[in-house]
Amino acid sequence: MRWTTPTPHRLAAPARSAGVRLLEKTTVADRACGAERLAAAAALAVQALIFVENFPFPWGLLLAAPALLLPWTASGWRSSIAWGLFALADVVPLLTRPLFVPNHLFLMTYVALALCLAGAGEGRVRSMAANARWILAGVMALAALQKLLSVDYSGFVGFMIATGGFAEPVLGRGAAAAGALADNAAQAAHFLASVPVDGATQALRVPAGFAAYARGAAVGIVVVEGALAALALFRPDRALFHVVYAGFLFVLGLVRSELLFLGALAMLGLLIACARPSRWRWLYVAILLVALPAATVRLARSASSLGEALDRAGLARRP
Repeated sequence: MRWTTPTPHRLAAPARSAGVRLLEKTTVADRACGAERLAAAAALAVQALIFVENFPFPWGLLLAAPALLLPWTASGWRSSIAWGLFALADVVPLLTRPLFVPNHLFLMTYVALALCLAGAGEGRVRSMAANARWILAGVMALAALQKLLSVDYSGFVGFMIATGGFAEPVLGRGAAAAGALADNAAQAAHFLASVPVDGATQALRVPAGFAAYARGAAVGIVVVEGALAALALFRPDRALFHVVYAGFLFVLGLVRSELLFLGALAMLGLLIACARPSRWRWLYVAILLVALPAATVRLARSASSLGEALDRAGLARRP
């Protein structure tokens, strides 16, 4: 009898026929599972903070607790039932006070429904990414269309900048600029609270050429949101999409102090980046590691369910 040395190609076929998973397939599956769990943990962290923000004490904390515990369970973060229940809970504030809920609550409701419908099995990661891509494209397209149909969006942008609603973290650093923003905000609040009179106006302190800057900012916002909608639809797997989207998130963090909204958008980017092995997901993780702790501190100092719990425990620190 003639003995031959076993070779890899002679061992691979019996292994596949016997249903044994090979090392390279196991490695790919482990990476996909890790990416999925990372994205789910980010979504659950955002969901927990949204519960804390939008539900009174103690319901906000009671709803946030399972969202924070699921990432540590064996497979609870994959449960369609859990995500469906979270989506139903998100709908409650939308129905009780639809005109006074933040944008990220709408966004998280869509994400929870998408993760509920993502299914199970090996195709779940791609389904999650595809759902997130369509949500982002729809949100950006709707935002751009809404601005285009507005009567005077550039005027709104100018008003928000002049009163500290936009770019306050950047423009409000100097004493003079901070004083001007505070004066404009106080005058605008007094004017809006007064009895309406036909033809009445309120002058605000703005530099020369401010209207042109406001128009440029308005055009830039619409162009970037439209470009992101198109890239999310047609080129979500390209580096160009992640560069533009990360730049958008960075600028958004500078010009607006809506940290939880920033975290929700970064979570969408993370879900999209997990469709295939990509280093871009770590960029979104870095944004989340900045935005979510800062949002938690802000909620602890506000009239949220977390802030009320700290008040009752005598641990609250107001700004």
